[in-house]
Amino acid sequence: MLVGKNSSSQTPNVPVPIFKDWTFLAEGQKMIDISYRIVQCDNKAQIHLKVFNEWVTDQKVSFQIEIQNPQGEKIAREIAMDVSHGKAYTAECLQDDNLSNLKIDLPPTFYPHLIKVAVVFK
Repeated sequence: MLVGKNSSSQTPNVPVPIFKDWTFLAEGQKMIDISYRIVQCDNKAQIHLKVFNEWVTDQKVSFQIEIQNPQGEKIAREIAMDVSHGKAYTAECLQDDNLSNLKIDLPPTFYPHLIKVAVVFK
């Protein structure tokens, strides 16, 4: 497990355990980039998403995140949101509920190092 110190720590100046650092998933047709990382927040493994709108105008984005463990169990989460041009929306351990839809708690059978993550744009 990697441990990194960053702004998403659970308490100020305490590092967040990082199982997998930011990884690019896909770019949609209208230049929406989706990335994810896997961290531990409050003793729970979580997937954090980052949504970045590279397009020149504000837009709506809709996509599904699909997570699968080696046993074939799957989790799917639909996400729809308005995104401002040139802005990145990043989930963090400590933040208000405005971006809670970009955090996904992993069940105990979804080991952070063994899961596969994919995105499907709608």
